Amino acid sequence: MRLAAACFFAIIAAAPAYAQQGDCAKAAAPADRVICADPKAAAADKSMAMAYEALRARLTEEQRGALLASQRAWLARRARACDAKAADFAPCITRQTQERAEALAVPKGQRPLFLGGARGLDGRLLEFEQADTRAKRGFNAAMAQARTHALKEARINAAEPRFEYQADATISYVSPSLVSGRVAWYEYSGGAHPNHGGYGVNIDARGRPLRLDDLFDAKGLSAIEALCLAQLATQKKERLEGAFSQEDAKALPGLLAEPLRDVKNWSFSPAGAALDFAPYVVGAYAEGDYSCAIPLRELRAAARPGAPLPQ
Repeated sequence: MRLAAACFFAIIAAAPAYAQQGDCAKAAAPADRVICADPKAAAADKSMAMAYEALRARLTEEQRGALLASQRAWLARRARACDAKAADFAPCITRQTQERAEALAVPKGQRPLFLGGARGLDGRLLEFEQADTRAKRGFNAAMAQARTHALKEARINAAEPRFEYQADATISYVSPSLVSGRVAWYEYSGGAHPNHGGYGVNIDARGRPLRLDDLFDAKGLSAIEALCLAQLATQKKERLEGAFSQEDAKALPGLLAEPLRDVKNWSFSPAGAALDFAPYVVGAYAEGDYSCAIPLRELRAAARPGAPLPQ
C-alpha cells in the first residue's frame, strides 16, 4: 500500500488507519503489522480513522490539539493493553480499536471534553453545544466537575510514575425533563491492581441531580429492587458456580440495600434503566462488574404518576 497521507501520519506518530495511510511493506510496530495483515483489524482501523477525521473537522484548533494528545495517549495505552506475543494479539488490537472508534464518534449537538495535558491523564467527557434547557446546563456543570476531579487526581499523583487516570462519558437520554448519562473511570496509582468504576449523571428539569424519591414511592422502589436482586443473584450463581450458597443469597439484599438506592448507580435510556455496580460492591474484585436492566414497562409500572421517565 502507498502512503496516502504522510503528513497526517507523521503528525500523530502512529496513524489512525495505518493500512490506508502507511506503507505496509515498511510497517515495523507490531500493531501496524497486524492492521496490515488482519482484515478485521484493518476494518476497525479504517472506522477509527473516519471517526477521528469527522470529529477533528468539527473542532477548534485548541480542541484539535487536545484530540491529538488524547489519540497519542490512547495509542500508548493500546500498546500496553495488547501483548504482541499473545495468541489473542490481533483480536485485542481489533477490539481496542473498535472501542476507540466508538469513543470518537461524538453525536452532533454534543462536544467532547478531552482530558489531557497532564502525565497519565486521558479520557473524553461530553457536554452539550447548545445548553438550551436547565437539564442540559446542569449536565454540562456536572461534566465540568468531572473534569476538575480528573485534573485534581493527576496533581495528587504527579510523583507516581505509573499513574493512569481515564474518564469517559456517554449520554443515553435527553429530554427537557431528564438528561441521563454515565462516566466510566479507570485509575492506577501504584497499588496491587488498578481500580475502575462509574457513576450516573442524571439531571432533572430544574437542572439539579435527580433523586429517586422523584421517581418512586417506597412500594415502587421495592418492586424495582426485587427485579434487580433477581438478576444479580443469577449473575452471581453463574460466575461463582457452586460457591454461591443459600446463605450468600440471603445476604444479598442487605449487601445491596444502600447501593440500589444510590442514584449514582442508575442511568436511563429509551429502553429503561440500568443499574451498574463496580467491583467490591456486589462481590470480590475478581468477580468484576455487575449490572441489572429494568425494562421501561416495569419502570413505569413502579413509578410515581408524572415521574420524569424516558418516553
